[in-house]
Amino acid sequence: MDAQSGNENAPVYYTGKYWNDLVQVRSHLNQLATGNPRSDWVTKVLELHEPGHALILNCGNGWVERDLFDRGLILSAIAVDISESLLSEAETRKGDRAIEYVQADINSFEFPKEEFDFVINHAAIHHTAKIDRTMRGIVTALKTDGFFVNWDYVGPHRNQYPYEQWEAVFRLNNELPESLETDLVYPHLPTIILMDPSEAIHSELFMTTFDRYFDSVHSAALGGCLAYPLLTHNAKFHAASDEERLQWLDLILQKDIEYTEGTISRSLFAFIIGRAKV
Repeated sequence: MDAQSGNENAPVYYTGKYWNDLVQVRSHLNQLATGNPRSDWVTKVLELHEPGHALILNCGNGWVERDLFDRGLILSAIAVDISESLLSEAETRKGDRAIEYVQADINSFEFPKEEFDFVINHAAIHHTAKIDRTMRGIVTALKTDGFFVNWDYVGPHRNQYPYEQWEAVFRLNNELPESLETDLVYPHLPTIILMDPSEAIHSELFMTTFDRYFDSVHSAALGGCLAYPLLTHNAKFHAASDEERLQWLDLILQKDIEYTEGTISRSLFAFIIGRAKV
């Protein structure tokens, strides 16, 4: 969910193990997003809109648009990223798919006018400094019946989690057996800024800005407040057998649901489909 480009350090997002590398977590997220553990967000979008032309924000190495093309959601796409190396990889791997790649900083990108059936934000806008400008650009780029599709981090900026959340993570980590617990380190702000100045730069502004320009067609809180820090980059948990970790994974995900209380305001991640306000 965090594999996304924001600058020339972007390859860091394609390393390590994230919570959604676990099959059970993907089923859990599907359940929250669509109401069906076997149906993901792409299936939900297809229920609401016929296939069409898409703009992909901060596309990275192109895996998102390749998947959407192969699954029939998009018939053609323009995909934008700032990283020349990642765009080169995406171009090499696109095959005969109708995808055009554009190197640009999304903060200053000139959005085409009323061209797209979909603008896809998959873990991209939390890397965007000029969120309001970007959202206004998306409104301009969408056709009248077009959808803005979001699967993204919407939590505290720079991953600076509040005390209440971090305490809950700490307590739950202590409940795990030593063979599965993670080495908790609170996100160090100077290091985040040094390693990736774009990481979650204004993520806390996403929902208020979205509501300014879009009406929600579908929304789902995906949680993550407890599960994400406990399962992401937790090498011991990912290396364990399903039998060893299953009961503890169920506990973590259940505690995560209870903490989130079904609201996006208490969630780190959200799946939202919107239409531009009239």
